[in-house]
Amino acid sequence: MNTTTQKNDFNAPTVPVADPMDGLLQVKHLSNPIGVDIRIWNGMRAGYFMQLLLNGDLIGPVWTMSDTDKPGDVVSMAIEPSHLLDEGHYTLGYRATNDKSLLHNDSETIPLIVDRSAPGGPLLAPVMLASACFGEFLKARISGYTGLTAGDMIQTVCNGTHGPAYRIHPENLTTLPIEIAFTREFLEGLFSDKINITYHVTDRAGNRSILAQSVELTLQR
Repeated sequence: MNTTTQKNDFNAPTVPVADPMDGLLQVKHLSNPIGVDIRIWNGMRAGYFMQLLLNGDLIGPVWTMSDTDKPGDVVSMAIEPSHLLDEGHYTLGYRATNDKSLLHNDSETIPLIVDRSAPGGPLLAPVMLASACFGEFLKARISGYTGLTAGDMIQTVCNGTHGPAYRIHPENLTTLPIEIAFTREFLEGLFSDKINITYHVTDRAGNRSILAQSVELTLQR
């Protein structure tokens, strides 16, 4: 063990429920402890202890290595919900301490992201229908919304029934509006001459928007 908190070759912790791409956490998980896995390395000895580091601060209970623990075993720890109340970016690591000398080292860190903001804010604009007269497809356009981000899922709703959905791609961020096509077969299958079309958006964290303002389509048969 070193006398400083310099970085070393300890494995960084892993958070199974975090997105491996950027550490984004789903809002459905934030009301419960977030599990953290740490693999015991070869230099760990019985009596050594570890504690999680969140944004550089020690949090949660201390884990102490027993005589039955061995290198390669996975230690399960957790971040309590109270530590992730604020939106934003976090860094997660852990500190390992020699119980006899009290010398310690800090692991490498991983990112975590907490996003609690629903896309669209207080208002979502209605879809724009390309034309009331159409053939086999009716094209609808969405001009954009507050918080538009790659990975968002747009779900259309027609007369209370889920219609086509669309996932936002990076190129959509610079090529608005977004176009969604409704088949005539789907619209006629609603068995109504008047069709109310709206949509909602769910972001990668699982935050769901309000319903957009609706538009009404009169279907010509």
